[in-house]
Amino acid sequence: MKPEMLAAAHWAYVESVLQLHGEDQGVIEKCGEHYKAAFVHGFKHGIESLAENSADGE
Repeated sequence: MKPEMLAAAHWAYVESVLQLHGEDQGVIEKCGEHYKAAFVHGFKHGIESLAENSADGE
């Protein structure tokens, strides 16, 4: 699965929780942009780490 698709799927849950708690839609949209970008960024670092650890025999 592509990291963007995984981020969107995870965000859908977080977004629903924020809506359930009555958070302002504008705030939710801002949070969504940052959440998804950070998720994809972290995912890519995880892939890099996995590749480095595999090369080291870990």
